Amino acid sequence: MADARVAEDVAVANPTTHTLTRPIQIPVPIAMPAYASASAPANAPVIDGRQSGGHAKTAMLPHRSHGMPSSKLSAAKASHSPTRRPPPLPSRIGMLQTEMCEVRDALRAQPHACDIRLLIFATAASEEGYERTLVPVPPQFKAAVGSGCDVDRLRSAVSDNWPSCRLMLEILSADEHYAALETDDVDAFHLLHWLLVASPSCPTLRRVSGLHLRCLCRVLGLARPTQPPGQVMSICYERGGTPIQRGDLQRASPGPKASFAYLGLPFNQVYRFLATGRYDSMAGEPVRLYAQPESALIHCYDPSPQQFRSPTPAPAPSPASEANKDDQPGENTNKKNSKDKDKDKHKTKDKNKYQNRKGKASSQTGDEESFLCWPHSILSEAQQALVVCQLPTELDESIAHSPEKHFLEFFVQDSATLRPCYLLLFDEPVAAEMMLSWPGRRVEAEKVGPSLAERSRDRIMGWARFLGARLGAIKRVMAAF
Repeated sequence: MADARVAEDVAVANPTTHTLTRPIQIPVPIAMPAYASASAPANAPVIDGRQSGGHAKTAMLPHRSHGMPSSKLSAAKASHSPTRRPPPLPSRIGMLQTEMCEVRDALRAQPHACDIRLLIFATAASEEGYERTLVPVPPQFKAAVGSGCDVDRLRSAVSDNWPSCRLMLEILSADEHYAALETDDVDAFHLLHWLLVASPSCPTLRRVSGLHLRCLCRVLGLARPTQPPGQVMSICYERGGTPIQRGDLQRASPGPKASFAYLGLPFNQVYRFLATGRYDSMAGEPVRLYAQPESALIHCYDPSPQQFRSPTPAPAPSPASEANKDDQPGENTNKKNSKDKDKDKHKTKDKNKYQNRKGKASSQTGDEESFLCWPHSILSEAQQALVVCQLPTELDESIAHSPEKHFLEFFVQDSATLRPCYLLLFDEPVAAEMMLSWPGRRVEAEKVGPSLAERSRDRIMGWARFLGARLGAIKRVMAAF
């Protein structure tokens, strides 16, 4: 320290040699205080004249708690790290998460079409004779022996895990703990993906505005329904741009114009027909199609006694009640009206899940009402379906497009040769009212104008005739001279 002061005094006393604005300070090393707890080991290596491992190195090390092992400390530090990556999911959970993302995209793109597809499947699965309607069977619900279906497990998975499509979209958009799902939940999610995304046999439904129905019927050569349908869906058998071959789906472009007709089906047979091209019909009976929707609606009613949501017949009144009814007509009428209103109000709230009838007597099945295993559809009423099909090529075009087509009925021997194109859904009261308005509207002729090539050809021919006439006049004038 004394040497530093002498150097400072010399610099200030000789201002002629160097003009300094501040005194020069020569750094002098200061000895660090020694700590007994930070002494270096005797065999530590010497770096820069000092032994490593002394106080300078020891002070920079983090203080380690003696009560926590190093492995647990590393895990705790990694858990609090902001850039920590989540651990990889198992393959089963990752596949389920990917499938739910695809289902969510399908629900966002076509919510009404997805709702109707689920309703069609649930109606086929809720029937007592599901062997005739639930075709094809989902792969994860096939029986262990043979090609049957574990229908009880399927109905339970659907009724317990399928809310409405709106709630389903909200649930799938949230963070779902896929690792904590039970077996029936996983089965229900896989079934949802199979129906809406991955099934190669089930077609894609797209909603069509009802405002285009008149123009559509005019183009297809069909009569327009007297009552507007509740839903109009186009049917597409393409997956990823590749059409699925089913029967005669591919038509030659230069061939004759295709003919179309209405096919009436019971609603529980729609799933099987759209997936396989066949439905449960009488053996040997041809398939009947009509140009009038009112005539096709006759075949929408299932002749079997257990129809979808068929109302339970009321018990026959006793003689005593008839006598009381005659005595008090006004009071009984008011009570009856109030009971009917309460019954209609609470009709859809009586049962929300499919009741398992396994082990019950067969006499009770006729008295109970058949409910869907998925009752959360936007279509609250029972539905009747009309499928607009493209007819086979062997039908004569001149007959199909004749003026008498208003009363025309088509007979097709094999239903697999039909190509479903559009699906029209009617509420049951609306369908009953339509059948009373038979024969309905007449077929409107399509107003076909000249094509672009024909218009261009006529324009070119007109200019050619005009130029030819001018050239002829010029030749006649020159010949006169």
